[in-house]
Amino acid sequence: MALLDEKVAIITGVANFTRSQGVTYAKTKIRFNAIAPGYVNTALSKTLPESVTSTMVERMPIGRLLEPEEIANVALFLLSTALTGAVINADGGYTAQ
Repeated sequence: MALLDEKVAIITGVANFTRSQGVTYAKTKIRFNAIAPGYVNTALSKTLPESVTSTMVERMPIGRLLEPEEIANVALFLLSTALTGAVINADGGYTAQ
C-alpha cells in the first residue's frame, strides 16, 4: 500500500507543479502542461507476460493499449494551443471510470 501512496503523491505533485507554473509563467508565453498517459504499447510493454498485458487491456475502456503516436498527438495539440497549467489524461478513459 505504501508504494501506491507514493505513486499518488508523485502524480499529485507533478499535476500541482504543472498548474502552479502554468499560472506563474502564463504572461511570458511559456506554457506548462503535462500528459498523464495510460498503458502504452511500447518495446517494454511487449516484454511483459501475456497475463500482465491482458490485465492492462481489461482495465482500459477502449479495450487496447494506447499507441505511442496517440500520446505524440496529444503533445502536438498542447504545442498548438494557448493552454497552460493543464494536465491531459491520455489514458483511453482509464481515469474516467
